[in-house]
Amino acid sequence: MHGLDGAAVSALVDARFAALRHTLGPRLRPGFDALLARQRWGAAAPGWYTAPESQPILVLVLQVAEALGDAVPRSAVQDALEAAMLGYAFVRVQDDWLDDGLLATDPETTALLADALLVHHQAATARAVGGGDPAYWDLFARTWTGYGEAMLLERELLRGPAAGAPPYDAAAFEAVLLRSRPMVLPPAALLARAHHLSRLGALERVVHEAARAAQLLDDALDVLSDFDAGAMNHLVQRFGGLHGRQALCAGWVLGGFATVWEEADAALQAALHAADEVGISGPFGRFVAARRAVMDRVREAAWAAVTR
Repeated sequence: MHGLDGAAVSALVDARFAALRHTLGPRLRPGFDALLARQRWGAAAPGWYTAPESQPILVLVLQVAEALGDAVPRSAVQDALEAAMLGYAFVRVQDDWLDDGLLATDPETTALLADALLVHHQAATARAVGGGDPAYWDLFARTWTGYGEAMLLERELLRGPAAGAPPYDAAAFEAVLLRSRPMVLPPAALLARAHHLSRLGALERVVHEAARAAQLLDDALDVLSDFDAGAMNHLVQRFGGLHGRQALCAGWVLGGFATVWEEADAALQAALHAADEVGISGPFGRFVAARRAVMDRVREAAWAAVTR
C-alpha cells in the first residue's frame, strides 16, 4: 500500500493536521484545537485512523491505492488521505454543531472553521486528482450538494410525525445515507488520477452499504437515548417508538434487535460484493471481518441497554 501501514498513516495525518494548524490564524486555531482534542486527533496512536470501529474513511483510500498500484504516485495517495481526513473533519464540525449543540455558543467561528476545512479538503483533493478525468469535479460538486440536502432532511425527520415531519421510513433512510457519500471522493480521486472512473459505480455501492451498516449500528446503540431525547430516528419509529417507550422496548426485544443485526450484516456482505468489482475484495474482506467482530461487541452492549 505504497509503504503506508497504520503507523505511517497516523504519522502522515498528524503531520498534515499540524501543517494546517500552522496556516490557520489565531481566531480559527482554538476551534481547530478543540476539534482535535474532541476526536483525539493530532497525536494519534498507530492505527487510530484506520481502526475497524470507524467508517472506512482512510481504509478505502489505501485499498484503492493498492488496487491501482503504480498507476498512482505515493504523493497522490498521501494527498487523498489528507483530503479524506479534512473532509471528515468538516463533517465532524457540522455534526458537533447541528446534532450535539457543542458549538452553538459561537456559530460564526464554527461556520468559518468548517469553511476553512472544506476549502483545504478541496485543495488536497485537487492535488490527488492531478490531471485526471475532469468528470471527477462534477462528482465532487454533486456529492457535497447531496450531503447538505441529506443533513437537512435528517434534522427534519428526527422531529417525528408529531411535529409535522414526514415518517422516517425505509425510503427516507436511504436518502439520509447520502450524507455519508462524500466518503467516496478521496478514493475516487485516485481512480480519476488513473483514468479508472469506470469503477466509480461499484465504489459508490461499497460506500453506501458500509455507511448503511454503520448507521444501523449507531442507531441501534442510541435507540433508547434518542427516544428519551426526542430524536425519532428511523429505528425508533420503525419498532414502536411512536407509541411510547414501552412499545419501543417491546418491539426492539421481540424481533427488532435481531432484524437490525441481520440487515447490518447483509449490508456488509453487499459492500464486499461491490468491493470485488472495484478490485479491493481482498483487503476490504479483512476490514469486513474486523468490523463484524466489532458488531459482536456492539450487539452485546445494545442488548444489555434495552433488557437491563
